[in-house]
Parts: sequence; structure tokens; C-alpha cells
Amino acid sequence: MALCIPVSRESQEPQGQHFIPGTPRTYSGARSGSHHSLCSLWGPADVVGGTPLSVYSTTALCRAMTMKCFHLLVLLLAFQLVSAIPAIPQCLENCTCLTLQQHVLCGNASLTSVPSNVPNNTVELHLQNNFFSELHDHFLQDLPELRGLYLSNCGINNIDEDAFQSVKSISYLHLDRNRLGDLQEGTFSNLSSLIYLHLESNQITSIREGLFAPLKKLSALYLSNNLLQELTDGSLNGLTQLRWLDLGFNMISRISNQSFSAVTNLRKLNLERNNLTGVPWAIRRKSGLQMLRLSGNGIKRLSSSSFGRSLRFITELYLDSLGLEKLTSMTFMKLRLLKELDLRNNSLQSLSVSKVKIFTKIYLTGNPWRCDCSLIGLHTRLQQAKNLDVEQQAQCDTPKALKGQSLINISLLKLTCPVLGEDVPVTPSTPISSEPNGLAKTSIRSVMKTMKPTTVAYKISPKPTPHPTAGNNKIEEEVQDPCLAEHISNVAVKPAEQGSLDVSWSVHGDYKQFEIRYSTEQEKSSLNIVGDLTNIRLYHLHPGSSYRVCIVPQNVIITKCQLPKTRQCADGQTDGVPEQAYHVYSPPKSTSPVVTIGVSVGLVALVAAAIFAVYTLRSHKIQFQRYYNEDRAEGSRKQETDPYKWDGVYENIDDDRHVYVTAASLWGMDNEILDCSLAEPNPLSSVPKYQTL
Repeated sequence: MALCIPVSRESQEPQGQHFIPGTPRTYSGARSGSHHSLCSLWGPADVVGGTPLSVYSTTALCRAMTMKCFHLLVLLLAFQLVSAIPAIPQCLENCTCLTLQQHVLCGNASLTSVPSNVPNNTVELHLQNNFFSELHDHFLQDLPELRGLYLSNCGINNIDEDAFQSVKSISYLHLDRNRLGDLQEGTFSNLSSLIYLHLESNQITSIREGLFAPLKKLSALYLSNNLLQELTDGSLNGLTQLRWLDLGFNMISRISNQSFSAVTNLRKLNLERNNLTGVPWAIRRKSGLQMLRLSGNGIKRLSSSSFGRSLRFITELYLDSLGLEKLTSMTFMKLRLLKELDLRNNSLQSLSVSKVKIFTKIYLTGNPWRCDCSLIGLHTRLQQAKNLDVEQQAQCDTPKALKGQSLINISLLKLTCPVLGEDVPVTPSTPISSEPNGLAKTSIRSVMKTMKPTTVAYKISPKPTPHPTAGNNKIEEEVQDPCLAEHISNVAVKPAEQGSLDVSWSVHGDYKQFEIRYSTEQEKSSLNIVGDLTNIRLYHLHPGSSYRVCIVPQNVIITKCQLPKTRQCADGQTDGVPEQAYHVYSPPKSTSPVVTIGVSVGLVALVAAAIFAVYTLRSHKIQFQRYYNEDRAEGSRKQETDPYKWDGVYENIDDDRHVYVTAASLWGMDNEILDCSLAEPNPLSSVPKYQTL
């Protein structure tokens, strides 16, 4: 098919003939060098070889031929591209090949050895769930593009030192769920590009020093579900880029102080389900941690020193299932960025949240909470929170009247206990340690609190109080006694250890809340207790002081009880020496004359030495030089008068010493001679003069 028809015409038209537009024109001859394109020469009425072209549109014909040229060019280019694509290699037997991703999937293929004809451009090689008992030297061919190698659950129990010599470029290595035990020091010597290493669920009992040293780029190390018992110094040497370390579900009971010194960039640490009994010192001083998981260890108590200033960047702290029994209010004070605090499934009965940031989420379920005044702060916090999760709720375990109720739904008036801040009150469900004399020992830290009217009044009576009538005069009289003296008897106060008293009494009626009032001549204090108690020990009292102790059952008009009856009070005195007492030294009745003379002579000598020292200081003249600079004096017509210019010896003395020495230098001088008025300085000679005062 001709795309363009070349035609020729004479270079000149015949003499005397002129072309008239619109009339047919013929070209009967051609001459060399006169060929032209049809597209450029034909007019609307031209003819070729006598055939008129009026039925064709020159422009349309040119466009059609141009499109055909373009289509032919596209076909040629497509043919070249197809011929350039290499032939797809045949995939391995029992494997799946993802050509575009360059992944070879040979998992669950019942392989007993690694295939030797893996494509060289493979990026990921999956060999999990096969049967390789050992990885010998160069077990893989050279795969320069390999980035991920999956050898999980293959029964591997040994790895030779140069096993990964041919795959130095891998970033992901999965060796989890095998039978690896003692790893040799050079196992990972060729994997300098490795970023993620999975060794969980093996039988590793220890980590050799320097085992992971070649892994300069390692970011995550998974060692959970192994048989590790301790973490020694040097175990993690070389892991300067490590950010995530998983040591959960081992048997670690000891972590040396320098275990984490090499992992300077560690951000997340998992130590759950180990045998730790406290927060290791290596963790307390590890700065930069953002997540710490200690769940499932045997840590019963935590104090303010458990999480020091070095851990101030922690945002997630997991302390669930520890068996925690007590937390002080200062435990989390330094964790200023804490966002999540997990305290689930412990043995906590009370919790002070005054030092926990308001934005911190606290998970509380699974604890035997004792809903009394020790949870007032937590109650308020839960009331103010929005969109609480179920696991952020606290369910009451005691007292029995509130058992099973959610703390957030309980009225604040029902949270009663001793008004002693964060200290734990005594309730029937709280174990009470007994002393040899059988008295209960409370956890009261301080009982020196000035007595104030009770903010919330309570009435505990076995039956509702009936309306006063002629037939219940006895009840009316009882209600009118705000001290309820008829229900208290046999009050006894005995000294215990120094600064404490044991108080016991008998109660008549179903009263379980009492106000213990105790006072000296100088001050009065009170203590509220809850529970079936008839004895208590008061701590931190003044030694050697007499106290009057009264027992008043709680009731709605207890504030009117100003003077408890004699039958509900008793006196007692604490052991020890009173704080106001002091010992006065008195010499023996018979003193040796030699001792008396010696003491007298010594005193005389001391007095004489003091007098001599004073005389020497007063008679000694402190000399210094006064220096005048005439050139500087002439440069200013009027300058500040400073009669004393110190030499270099005194330049470094501070202002106080200046004042002191100046006063000493003037001591003993005739004040009448001194002229303290400001005056123009006299002209001085150009030669510096020194004058001794």
C-alpha cells in the first residue's frame, strides 16, 4: 500500500500557458530531480496520469496515511518489548512462585533439604514447616537480592558458623519454633544487614557474650518462650540500634546491672511471665524506655524507687497479674508521660492516684477493691473520666454491703474509713496482724491529727428508729444521748511499745463504726475506724505522756457529743521519756582536787590566749599601697573619689572582704584627721607614689 505517491513535473510550464485555479491540469512528463510529494503538490482539481482527484480531500488523505504510519510504529515497538522480556523460569517443584513480587513460597512442601535451583533474583524465600534438622555451611546458593528468609518450624537444632555466608543481604530472618539450644558465637557473623531476628519458641538456655555483636543494624530481637534463666553482662553487646527486645515467657530470675548498657536506643522491653521478684536495677537506670511489660512476674510490692527518673519517658507500663498487694502514692510520680497503666488481676485493695497524671488510662479489673475512703480519689477520677472501658472499672469486693457494685456508681457518702489520707483502714475483710497480747495492729502511720467536726455523719443501728411515742421513751432517751454511752463499757488503755497505746472496749449493740478520741492537756485528736473491732493500737503518740481515750459509736448526732461519759473513757500513759524532758549534767559529789586545779588552769590559759590574740590583731597594722595614675586622672575633669586603691594582692577578694579589710585598716586611726568630704583630687606627679598607711 502506497502511503504517498511521488509525481514529477517539469520545472517550468509551457511558454505562454498559465495555470488557472479550478481548471484541470496534467503532467505528461517528468524530469530528473523534479519529484514531489502528492500531498504537497495536488490541488483540489489536479489529476495524475489523467485521473481526476476531485473525489478525494487532500487533507483527509494525509491524515489517514499519518495514522497508519503511527499504528505501524506502535506495533514495531510492542514487538521489540515483548522480545526483550526473558522467558519465565520454571518454578521449583511443590513451590509457588510470585514472579512480579519475586517471592518463592515453598512452605509445607515436605522438603528435607533446601532447594539448590532457587532463582537468583528471589527477594523472599519461604521454607517454613519443612524438615531441616541442620543448617550447614552455605546451605543456600548465592542469592544477592534476598531480603527475607523464613525457616520457622523446621526442626532445626544446629546452625553452622558460615551457614548464612551466601545471604548477607537479608533483613528478615525467621528461626522461631525450632529446637535451637546453644548458639555458637559466630552464628550471625555475616548478617550485618539484618534488622529483624526471630528466635522465639526455641530451647535457648543462655546467650553467649558477643553472640549478637555483628548485628549492627538489628532493630528487633524476639527471644520469648525460651529457657533463659538470667541475663548477664555482655549478652547484648553490639546491639546499638536495638529498639524492641522481647524476653517474655522465660525463666529469668536475675538480670545483671550492666545487661542493658549496650542497647542505648532500646525503646520497648517485654519481660512478662518470668521469675522476677522486683524491678531489676538494670531496668531502673535504663533511660529512654517507652514501653515496659512486667506482667505475670512475682512482684508483690512497688515503691517510689521502683520507677525512678531514668524511666520518665515511659508511656506504657504493664503490671497486670503480678500479685501486687500495695502501691504507694509515690510509685508513679516520676512517670510524667505515662498514657497506659495496666493493674488488672492483682491483689490490690486500695490505690492512691493523686500522683498519676490525669490523662493516664488505668486498667483496674480483677482486684479485690475495698470501697472505703482510700478510694475516694479514684472514685473522683472515674467520675470525671469519659468513655471508660470495661477494664477501667473497679468492682467492690468489701464491705459486704457494697460487694459486687461498681465503684463509679457508689455514692461518695458510703466511702467511709479513718481520715488519714492514703493509709489503709481496717475492715473485717482485711487481715489483721496480731501482737503477742492479742491486740490488733493497724496500719496507721500518724494519729496526731487535730480533731475537727466530722464532715459526714453516720447512723448505724440494728433497727430503724421509731417515731417517739409514749411507749418508746427508752429509745427517745437513747437518741437524745449523742455519745451513746450505754453501748460502750470496759474501756481499757495500756502502754505498748514506746509512743503507742493499746485500747480495748466492749460494745453492746450492732455498731461497726467508732470514733476514737484521745487527748492530752495540750491537744486533742480523733480517729475513725470501720469494722467489728473491739481493740486497736494507737501509734506515734508522745512518749511519756498521759492520754485520755474515749470510744464513741458513730451516729447522726455525734457532733453534739462534746463530753463523753466516764464509762466510755479511760486513761493511760505511753512509755518513754517525755519530749520536753532533758538531762542536766551534775558533777559528782566528791571531786578530786587535782581535777579541779587542772580545769582551773586550763580555763585561765584559754582566757590568756584569747586576750593575747585580740591584742595582737589590734596592734598589727595592715599595710597596703595606694596607687594613683596621673594619666587617667588628667583624662577626666571630675571622677569618683576612691581614697583606697588596692594592689594586686587584693584584686580577687570579694566585696564583703573589701569592706572588712578597709574597716580594719582604719581601726585605731585618728578620725579627726580624716576628711570624708568629696573634693577635686590634687594634681599628682607622673611618677607613681606609694604610701604606707
